[in-house]
Amino acid sequence: MPIKLSTELMKQLTVKSPEREYTDLEDHDLKNQASKPQVIRIMILDLTTISVGRMGT
Repeated sequence: MPIKLSTELMKQLTVKSPEREYTDLEDHDLKNQASKPQVIRIMILDLTTISVGRMGT
């Protein structure tokens, strides 16, 4: 079943990111030709996958 992500969470991540992480995010956007929301969504999904994987161990 797909995981539903709140756009509010993405907005908070964008606003609360330290400057260094924000510039890293921009660099990642340019390399992968993805928008910031797409990159944030991918990061959240990656973190969710890692968290779920740890719960099973």
